[in-house]
Amino acid sequence: VIITAFVNSSAFHKLIIKKVKTALTIGISSVVAINLNLPEINNVARCESHSQYVKMSPTQRTQSFIKSVDAAEVLAPANSLQSQLKALQQDRVLQQKQQLEEKQQNLLTKQLQYPEGRLISRGVIILTAGDPVTYPYGFTSAADVDPQFASDTSTLFILGVGREGPPLAAKSYPLKDIQFPFVFELLSNEDLLFPYTEDAWLKSDNAKDSIATTAILSSSNQLSAPANTERYGFGLSEPITFAGVLTRSSTNIGVTGKIDSSLYTQEETDLLAGIDRALDMKKSTISSAAGAKLSSAK
Repeated sequence: VIITAFVNSSAFHKLIIKKVKTALTIGISSVVAINLNLPEINNVARCESHSQYVKMSPTQRTQSFIKSVDAAEVLAPANSLQSQLKALQQDRVLQQKQQLEEKQQNLLTKQLQYPEGRLISRGVIILTAGDPVTYPYGFTSAADVDPQFASDTSTLFILGVGREGPPLAAKSYPLKDIQFPFVFELLSNEDLLFPYTEDAWLKSDNAKDSIATTAILSSSNQLSAPANTERYGFGLSEPITFAGVLTRSSTNIGVTGKIDSSLYTQEETDLLAGIDRALDMKKSTISSAAGAKLSSAK
């Protein structure tokens, strides 16, 4: 969001606050830049040209904005612009916290009813955004991390891997359909990959061991055709007993690193292509089942 002001004194501050409130209301996780065009502030405010702005990462844009606000605060009224912005950010963090806790509680209530071994992995995926103290729940949209993640093909992939062997479970979601922090689960009756069956999973050592879970953000809908924009994060979901039920610990996965796809071997690319085929087959099965249900309803 680039906020441009051409007004003076308190009217300027009211306009900025109004626009920031609007941005936060529609789910934009951070205000990224400000361009002040006030003669009395120009000498102290840190203003960025458009050419500089477009080269910045989201975190740099936020920092630039805060520096501009710090400089402009010299001329701000007693109820300072910076204080109001901090209050807005705190309200946004509180809202994210409450929404996340509600989603986690609802899913946990359901998971405690699962038969033993049904849950392969569970957790929360967070798109890390700058200072974790100021932004503990990160960005709400993947497009805030990279504009390429706004495409229709952009996908979140979640992979579960046992102590040994290739990925044993996978799931995917169109990035345009989800917001972060994102609560997820991998299930033995939905997400296992060939040659695993639910019975084979229950009898395996992996069912009672740590499951390494990787979240991958891709501008492509194919794991085997990675782009340089891909980001990933990693966590472990452990077997635990909760309320007398054997279940899994929740892992917090912070998506930060970039994937260097040039390092993939042909064997790894072939493995990813197999996961792509399995996910495509599952989507086709779900689509066919939905179509059959619709036809029978008519």
